[in-house]
Amino acid sequence: MANASLPIEVILTELLEATRGTQRVIVQAPPGAGKTTIIPVALLQTGWVNGRIILIQPRRLAAYAAASRMAGLLGETVGQTVGYRTRHDSAVSKATRIEVVTDGIFLRWIQSDPALGGISAVLFDEFHERTVAMDLGLGFALEAHHALREDDDPLYLIVMSATLDGPRFAEWLDAAFFESAGRLYPVDIHHSPLLARQVLSQHIAQVTLAAMRGDPGDALVFLPGFREINQVRRALTDAVPSGVVVHSLHASLPQTEQMAALNPAAAGQRKIVLATNIAETSVTIEGIRIVVDSGLARVSRHDERRGLDMLETRRVSLASARQRTGRAGRTSSGICHRLWSRADEATMAAFDEPDILKTDLVPVALELAQWGAPDFPSFKLPTQPNPDAWTRALQILQSLGAMDSAGRLTPQGQQLSELGMHPRLGLLLLTHRHTALASAALGCAALMSEGDPLRFPGESPHADIRLRLASWQHAPTFGVLQRNTWQGIQKTVKQLARRTRSTWEPEAADSEGIAEALAQAWPDRIAQLREHSATRYRMMDGRGVKLNNDDSLAGSPWLVVLDTAGQAGGATTQRMPGETAARELTVVLACSIGRGELENALGHLFRQREVMAWNKQRQRVDTEHQLVLGELVISSQAVQKPWSAALSLAVRQCLLEQLIADRGAALPWSDRTSQLRARMQWLHQQDPEQWPDMSDQRLFGDITALDEWLGPDLDQRASFASLASIDLTAALKRRLSWAQWPQLDQLAPVSLSLKNGQTVEVDYQDERGPVIRVRLQALFGLDEHPRLGNGATLLIELLSPARRPLQVTSDLPGFWSGSYREVAKEMRGRYPKHPWPDDPAQAVATTRAKPRR
Repeated sequence: MANASLPIEVILTELLEATRGTQRVIVQAPPGAGKTTIIPVALLQTGWVNGRIILIQPRRLAAYAAASRMAGLLGETVGQTVGYRTRHDSAVSKATRIEVVTDGIFLRWIQSDPALGGISAVLFDEFHERTVAMDLGLGFALEAHHALREDDDPLYLIVMSATLDGPRFAEWLDAAFFESAGRLYPVDIHHSPLLARQVLSQHIAQVTLAAMRGDPGDALVFLPGFREINQVRRALTDAVPSGVVVHSLHASLPQTEQMAALNPAAAGQRKIVLATNIAETSVTIEGIRIVVDSGLARVSRHDERRGLDMLETRRVSLASARQRTGRAGRTSSGICHRLWSRADEATMAAFDEPDILKTDLVPVALELAQWGAPDFPSFKLPTQPNPDAWTRALQILQSLGAMDSAGRLTPQGQQLSELGMHPRLGLLLLTHRHTALASAALGCAALMSEGDPLRFPGESPHADIRLRLASWQHAPTFGVLQRNTWQGIQKTVKQLARRTRSTWEPEAADSEGIAEALAQAWPDRIAQLREHSATRYRMMDGRGVKLNNDDSLAGSPWLVVLDTAGQAGGATTQRMPGETAARELTVVLACSIGRGELENALGHLFRQREVMAWNKQRQRVDTEHQLVLGELVISSQAVQKPWSAALSLAVRQCLLEQLIADRGAALPWSDRTSQLRARMQWLHQQDPEQWPDMSDQRLFGDITALDEWLGPDLDQRASFASLASIDLTAALKRRLSWAQWPQLDQLAPVSLSLKNGQTVEVDYQDERGPVIRVRLQALFGLDEHPRLGNGATLLIELLSPARRPLQVTSDLPGFWSGSYREVAKEMRGRYPKHPWPDDPAQAVATTRAKPRR
């Protein structure tokens, strides 16, 4: 067999013996070791593997490339001994013994034939990518291996990867573990981190060109997505030397363009391949000796609350970085430039997160229900999904009529599972396959399965799905549409028509009624236009999405949101330079729907509710009857008084909350009520056990405390203005017992009658304590200091005849015998018409001047 020098050959004999003996094997081998091509061919040539050998690849390009290389090893063309099968393409024959398939194809295969009749071995390649289909496929195959195959017809399972945590998976699978030697050729690693204010695309172009000047090989540049590929391509445009060709490698490109990137450069030329992580897999790109790794990857993550997918540009794992580095050592020694510092590697994850932790679990739940294992952990998987997300997925399947309450598939669920697509899309097709909307439903399903034919790199097409549906009527050229995507859509729509026994009429694809149908399939994706905006929308759960400013759907009152794009934001997201964290996802595919259509489609989900909210501008509680769909308000009408008991209580609570925030400033305070509160608070300070605390913290510290004394006055009130008529004196006295009411006037009277016949008001609001402010002459004749009912001493602020402060005392007799003389001496000249006796304690009190003579 050719290529005997490949590292995998060293362990091949022992590996084959273990496969025959244990029937379950884990193979960990670096890039270039030969595991993808050598092991399947070696199994074929053993003589004891009688059935077909299935090699599973997570990517279509890798499946095609692996089949081509194995056919070449056998001196044949693809489709003879070695064939392949992907979603839209296949090359197999009756003679095919080794078949390379994508993980989705295998999943459909084992669901339709759980025992995998006629198949002897299943090899899971690049398992480190941990796609949901790969995880489920292995779980199903393991059950088939244990329960559905006879001893004389075993099913051999081999899991292969360059960066898998091999020993851990070998323990989980109860399998033999083999590790191949290192990569074929050494790779020197250099770190070239992006500096502050550098533009990533320009930095990558500079590093790539500098590397090519120092090495005669070709270059492979890893980038997060198509947008960055085009940015770097533009940065290279004027700097690439003659004889260097730039290729793009992306999953959305036609196979011819992908193969052009994989094939050796023409004689006398060199190449630069700008690729996404599609090039991490078992794809050998001829001539590559230089790898430039941005260290970034764009991944999709399902937002469970929104029910939408979002894109994150994230730092790759260390395992992924090793995969990328290995591309430089496939055919000769090489060099890898990592665009991050060595210190950054301390914060990088060891392995990529499995898709089952970040994907929409509704299709996963349907697959398991079809298999007959509708719940975890009874079904064995390497990683269990999030329990809350799993519960939500089961609820959605039940709402779609695909699953009963016991977790069993319904007849409709069985039909949905056989379609091999997302259950929502399947429901759309099955519901309308015999109606006038059959073609529109087929068109939508194909578009949402294959991608957007109007989306080009760097462009933001209008989001209206009906623009895409109209493409079948207008017969657009490939200058308007993405050729590869459109061809995939055309194939898919015909396949779906056959599966659902629907009639496909291209001219009927754009139908107005499709809006209602989409709303029924995605009831949780309804979005309502926000006030004072033409592009910002609110989803049913209250979160926001937005349209691009110039989108043709801008201003539509209602949308069915079918797809979104944008960054999730947050600390774990690595943004490209110049990008900011997006708070709202951008709608990239949607359908406008009218109010009447919405009611026809989802009227059964509409709910009536009474709500209230604080109107900050008007300082009042607004109350409404609302017709709602989730958190979206369909219509509203003010609730007239008298309110129901429940609504009145809710309004009262809201008003209490605002009064707490306002610290009671909106209440109708007067000198009288403020004085009353101060009297009560002074008594509390004198005897905390007997008298209530009247401080701000106690009165307005929480709703319960405030409601105790003010709540009865708030019934049927909704605004701060309505509080003006509250009898605040009576409200404050609710904090006293009946017995304390007369005691209040006795112990803390509003005014005090002095022994000389004068009556003075007592001020309790002064921070020094109770104070009386009185003209000095009004106190003549007092030989004792005035006291309150409980014996507390008053503070006296002595005033001049003009009511200006003269002195403060808490010892009136002491004042008479002491500093009075100095005061009187000074004041006689200023106020000669007023008496200033030598013995004020024996004088007659007066508030008048001396009588004129």
